[in-house]
Amino acid sequence: MAVFSLKIGAFHGDTSAVANHGEALVDYAARNGSNNSSTAAPANFSSKTNPQTGAPYTFTAGFCMSKPTAGDGKWEGHYPRGSPYRLDLQGYTDDGYANWQLQTNSKNSKTVAAALMRCGAHFSQRHLLHALKESARTSQICIID
Repeated sequence: MAVFSLKIGAFHGDTSAVANHGEALVDYAARNGSNNSSTAAPANFSSKTNPQTGAPYTFTAGFCMSKPTAGDGKWEGHYPRGSPYRLDLQGYTDDGYANWQLQTNSKNSKTVAAALMRCGAHFSQRHLLHALKESARTSQICIID
């Protein structure tokens, strides 16, 4: 179970940015971000079906971040076409968290929400989206453990 906590941040939160663009940005990051071992379905996933309905299960990319052994691990400036915001992986903290920041997509970008996600733990897109919403609401960094 994910546990959420807050710590002081140095930015002005924007709840409308997260509400209007957060879901698409988080989905894009889950499917395309670097150092994430949960971007694709496990082997043989497509052959599994729900025993109650007989329908095939669908896979939704999630997050299981790993701090790279070389380099800073940043994944910046990527966003779905036409979005005025982007979700950047700013790097990793020394104590093992991936640093996600939702920012304006401009030359002088501004952070509007931030989340620290524990490396090595599995989280869904909803976990990161919730953290970004809380961050924007409080103008604090939301930590996901």
